[in-house]
Amino acid sequence: MPPHRMHMTALEVTHSRTPEEIEALVATMRPTIPALTNFTFEHRSRLVKPMLSYDLAAIAVSFLPAAGEKVVSPPLVSPRRDGVAPPAPDETAPAEADSYTYHHLRRDVFDLARSTSVEIESRYVVPSAHITLGRYLKQDDHATPESRESWIKAIDEINKWLEDEVWDKDDGEFVGEWLVGQEKGLDAHSGTLWYGGGRSIMAGEGF
Repeated sequence: MPPHRMHMTALEVTHSRTPEEIEALVATMRPTIPALTNFTFEHRSRLVKPMLSYDLAAIAVSFLPAAGEKVVSPPLVSPRRDGVAPPAPDETAPAEADSYTYHHLRRDVFDLARSTSVEIESRYVVPSAHITLGRYLKQDDHATPESRESWIKAIDEINKWLEDEVWDKDDGEFVGEWLVGQEKGLDAHSGTLWYGGGRSIMAGEGF
């Protein structure tokens, strides 16, 4: 998946519709889109413990909602809208900060979108926090038991490295957590979203 197409879906409103049907849905939701895209500015959730996961169609990096893990992100630059700067990570009580999770965020965005009277018809029923890295176009590379074993071994090795060198590390090369909405808020898209395509209608304010 090209980097500019990588994304995490907080809510899929519908799928398999004609362009005309999508445009009608966008028109109905348009007054609420600014509130949706900016929702993360005041509703901050943290994702941690990145790990590779895979199925028969694709490979992705998946995250878990934070639940009191050590905060390893650098201090936030921008204050909240009330003018009060967020506390630095070492001053934050993780358990309290993580009381609003990514699952709460998805629930609230769902409710806000549904308040427009648009029917929500998502493909994914189970909540997930993942970014697709690649999709399988054919199965030649996994045609033998040996190749499949090599593939799984490589993924296991990467996941072991992530756990040892990235998770909960505030002095590592990579930060193993993501505060949803940092740098950019939610991005309302329409079009072929499954492959990271489509067009951006509005991107929310980051922090």
